[in-house]
Amino acid sequence: MELQTIEKTTDNDVVRICASVSVEDGGGPQQLWYEFPAEYAETVELNGSALLPALLFPAMKSGRGLKLNQPIDRQLLANVERLMDIFHCWYPQLQKVEISAPEMVGSRVSTPDRTALFFSGGVDSFYSLIKNEPEIDSLLVVHGFDIPLGQSQRFRRMLRRIQLVGEQFSKRVIPVRTNVKEFTDAYVGFGSIAHGALLSSVALLLDGHLNRAIVPSSNCYDDLFRWGSHPLTDPLWSSTTLSIVHDGSEVRRIDKVLAIADSPAVQRNLRVCAIDDEHVYNCGHCEKCIRTMVSLRIAGTLELVETFQEPLDLSAVRRLQINGKGVMAHLTENIATLKKMGTDPELLTALEDCYRRYDPHSIRFLLKQILHQIDQRYLKRRIKRAFGKS
Repeated sequence: MELQTIEKTTDNDVVRICASVSVEDGGGPQQLWYEFPAEYAETVELNGSALLPALLFPAMKSGRGLKLNQPIDRQLLANVERLMDIFHCWYPQLQKVEISAPEMVGSRVSTPDRTALFFSGGVDSFYSLIKNEPEIDSLLVVHGFDIPLGQSQRFRRMLRRIQLVGEQFSKRVIPVRTNVKEFTDAYVGFGSIAHGALLSSVALLLDGHLNRAIVPSSNCYDDLFRWGSHPLTDPLWSSTTLSIVHDGSEVRRIDKVLAIADSPAVQRNLRVCAIDDEHVYNCGHCEKCIRTMVSLRIAGTLELVETFQEPLDLSAVRRLQINGKGVMAHLTENIATLKKMGTDPELLTALEDCYRRYDPHSIRFLLKQILHQIDQRYLKRRIKRAFGKS
């Protein structure tokens, strides 16, 4: 796999970085592109460092070397060996490969003292914003990650709400569009492997505008497992002049909800839905919606959150699908918190009924987890696509 060229063009209100990548599959070069508002044309960096996180995992999955014909930051280049060690240990199908790239000579004399937070409008994002609010200058909002590029209306609706959040907290909002996830999806999963790398790829292109980018955590320190965004790996995507910070792992998800639940900005704009639907903001029925509604009900503010239109259905809580370690962790956190608070016995009963169906020590649950891993690793999620669950 080879990064051949990188170009920067400005057209009307957009500055576009376009990279040509040869993938050695018999086809022509593929184009990876990123678009930023034109006001950042002078500070968007034209360098190979941002493309290294985007290309590393596809190269590891294909088992071929990676050649970059553009200079790479020396710190990032030095960290790649460790990143490959970690991800190869987690996912043996990702092979360590040879990286060939010129090292960047020298570095910027001075770097801007600015911090951006990756922001999607969810619980993790809001927690990191409220916690680090004095340090944050801007909110990075990416179209092409959790919202597909084809869903422009859905992204615009989300962006309008995030702009309102930016106004309330006096933060600049920087919208970004990119097709890099569409490229990496052909090789590896986004959440399980590429998440932190692709966020870092976007941040590194803004190296001339920022010196720090915050990635909100997915999991708590006492419940970590291999994942694409992780406190062990996210900081390793940093460059000499830009630090990638993994933030928020010191608390559980329920504690994040309790910390942010009284914020008017959260109550007006919270977005957590995992449903791939152009017309949906929060469906109220998917696992992420139900899990978050449970936590908000524990916090006593569910009725105040305008982005959930329907009340929590306790029968849906009982039927909740637990298809991974993270989901089970959130379930047990909610149960433990309710028991400690001694409130809402009806909700507690529904959660415990759900837990009994997915007792992690039962043979049924263990077999389900094994099938889920086989489907992800070797069957390219064919079982999930065929049956709607794994």
